[in-house]
Amino acid sequence: YHTTTSELILPLNDDMILHVAPPSAGKPLPEYTKAFLVPKNTLIKMMPCVWHLAPLPANADELCAMIVLPSCTYMNDCTVVDLKEDEQFVIEK
Repeated sequence: YHTTTSELILPLNDDMILHVAPPSAGKPLPEYTKAFLVPKNTLIKMMPCVWHLAPLPANADELCAMIVLPSCTYMNDCTVVDLKEDEQFVIEK
C-alpha cells in the first residue's frame, strides 16, 4: 500500500482482476481481501492505504496497463508485506 499516495490504474488490452483489502494500520488482513473484475479501458483510483498488488489479466497472457503515480513512490511511499503460507489465497474464476 501507499500511505499518502493515490494510484490510478487503466487496463489497456484486457479486463483486469484487481485484488484489494481495506486499510489496516500496516497489518495485512487477507480474510478481507476482495477481487474485482475491472473492464478494459476503465480507469480506477486506488485510495491511500488500500492493500493491493499488481493487477492481473482476466483473459490475456499479459496485462498492459497504465499506472499513474508520482515519481519515486515505490521508494518513498510503498509498504510491501509477504503473506505467510497460511494467509495466502487463490483467486478463482
